[in-house]
Amino acid sequence: MKQLAVLLVFLTFGGTTAAWAENSQIYVEASAKLASEGKEAVAEDRLDDALKLYEQAVVANPKNVGAYVGLGEVHGAMGNLGTSLKYFSVALDLEPTNLPALEAQSMAYLKHDEVDRAEEGLTKIRRICQGDGCDAANRLSRAIGDYLNENVRADKQ
Repeated sequence: MKQLAVLLVFLTFGGTTAAWAENSQIYVEASAKLASEGKEAVAEDRLDDALKLYEQAVVANPKNVGAYVGLGEVHGAMGNLGTSLKYFSVALDLEPTNLPALEAQSMAYLKHDEVDRAEEGLTKIRRICQGDGCDAANRLSRAIGDYLNENVRADKQ
């Protein structure tokens, strides 16, 4: 049903640049709704459904940063870490200071054992947040600390 709604919007307005400019709010709203449904699907562990919903959200609005972050997170959860990093990069190309994208990208770098790049992300996040009350910086800092502690323990064994 959701796919049909996006298709109808596309067919109704022709998909041309002029139609996009005139009716962009319709696409933006459709994209936001699809991304929200994608987030719900992730919460319910329906990753295949989430992937489709986020892909549709990007089709409806190619500037939906949250949809790219969602795609990256879903691909990461599916074990496609390289693909997840590509989607985080797209999100950050669109909005370089997007905290969820920076945090998710840095977490993916940790999964790739690229702790230096995760720490670079933490530095960027701290620069954006400018304070101790930044949840994204706190979560990432803990994750990096946990990662380093686990690897130190593994090296000692």
